[in-house]
Amino acid sequence: MSLKEKALTIHRALFRNISRGTTEEDLNEIKKELKHPDFGGFGAGEIQRYLKTTEDVLQKLENKGKIKIGDYKKLRKLAETLGLQPILNFVAQAEDSLDAIDWPVNLPQVDAPRGDSRPGPMDNRASRPSTMAKRQKTGETTETPRDDTQSTSGQTSNLTLELSKVITKVADAISNDDDLMRLGLELGVEQQHIDRALATNWNGGEKTSHGNLVMLQNWAKKVKQSEQLPTLRAALRKTKLIGVEESCLPIEGSITSGQYEDSVLVPANIPFDFPTEYEPGRGYVLFINNFFTGKKGQRKGAEFDEKNINNLFKNVLKDYHLEYKKDVSLKELEDYLKDVKDTLLKGIYKSFIFMLGTHGAPKTVGPDGRMKDGVQMADGEWMSVEKIVSNFHGDQIPAMKDKPKVFIIQSCRGDKMQPSVQSSDNAETVSNEKTKNDPQPDFQPAYRPVNSDILIAYATSEGTLAWRNEEEGSWFVTDLCEVITECYDKENMVNILIRVNGRMVCREEKTKKQERIKQMPCFLCTFTRQFMLAYPIK
Repeated sequence: MSLKEKALTIHRALFRNISRGTTEEDLNEIKKELKHPDFGGFGAGEIQRYLKTTEDVLQKLENKGKIKIGDYKKLRKLAETLGLQPILNFVAQAEDSLDAIDWPVNLPQVDAPRGDSRPGPMDNRASRPSTMAKRQKTGETTETPRDDTQSTSGQTSNLTLELSKVITKVADAISNDDDLMRLGLELGVEQQHIDRALATNWNGGEKTSHGNLVMLQNWAKKVKQSEQLPTLRAALRKTKLIGVEESCLPIEGSITSGQYEDSVLVPANIPFDFPTEYEPGRGYVLFINNFFTGKKGQRKGAEFDEKNINNLFKNVLKDYHLEYKKDVSLKELEDYLKDVKDTLLKGIYKSFIFMLGTHGAPKTVGPDGRMKDGVQMADGEWMSVEKIVSNFHGDQIPAMKDKPKVFIIQSCRGDKMQPSVQSSDNAETVSNEKTKNDPQPDFQPAYRPVNSDILIAYATSEGTLAWRNEEEGSWFVTDLCEVITECYDKENMVNILIRVNGRMVCREEKTKKQERIKQMPCFLCTFTRQFMLAYPIK
């Protein structure tokens, strides 16, 4: 990852943190200030129409040049004017993270004399504390917004799990500003970073140790791993913080070059604060629905899948661009995939979802003669699921590296016969009567995700049919759309699919011989983080 990409990731994480940590009351106060020329000079109509969320506000301020990567003067001034200390804290954390990767930062001037235990000038005000700060003081909430800014820089951190715990203990143990000042200077921390840590410690008028923690984490990232603990120990002794050393640091000599956590060897390069969620933002969806109208194996009921999917992205997941295609030939599929790749290469989308409703069956693909999941296009030609997915691996689209890519396949994966009143998605099954099953081919699907950040959701398990009701649509697509509508801003994508599985267990159909017909979806996942389709609107 280039320096600019790292800086942009930290910058976007700052926007996310502020968006999640801003209450409705705070947002309304912010909107009032946006009419001032210093903060964009927005008109009342523009604010009402376009600035509905905190993320909208931040994006507009960035578009107007009021916020830039590493230059948060206007944002800081806005937060100071309204007394929004949590935003000031998030800004300080982002500045520390940018400074740690040597990105130029326009730092605030702090005029408090050294050793002054009072909060810095940006916190010494009579403005009202934010709603978030009020809740923190009254104990109404036990959680604070997740700090993605620190997580981002932590990906390249050389802190071990053991040292991260030590640093957290030391940060909590130092309550006196003079002690922090002396320790920071002894460790070689620049005065401006010490001053920022002191200011960050004051959260809405209430003293915290968060500034201590950020300062010590950033110091450790610049020190060789083998020297971190000895240097910290020596500094605590030299500044006469012996009690902190004895209560927070392990007995000297008890930690060897291998770091152990609960008797399990922990590699020293594991990031202790790796981000747990993908970066939110606008997504791109390509939905292909093959009806095979007028042909053998017409997919009756597919029009309900069309209605459900279009309704989902029109009325629920509005931040996604939906591209919808019907009855696509193999050549057209190849062209569409190429066009989508070209679009995603521009880097403007944060996620990609491919949905395909068609016939499917295991097919022999490649010189090795092995069977793989195949999908049939409207002209009768076939393509393997593996080939579709491989177009979107990280090495094919660098701009989508570390971004979630979801493939939803509504098709059969075997050749069992269909029951009465139901239509199956098997290209060679057209009878309405249940007949004896053909022998299943002896194969093991060769496709497994070879790249990270990919999820493949199949409507049915290996070797079985996927069922479609002619008056309601596909079982799987129907349940998937309903669950997403209910849980899109509460559950991540994997949990949504598990909920769908739970519903599908209850579905069944009976043949004329009263034999039960079931369907069990499954998915393959190499996600490295949680993928939220959307977040609650502030």
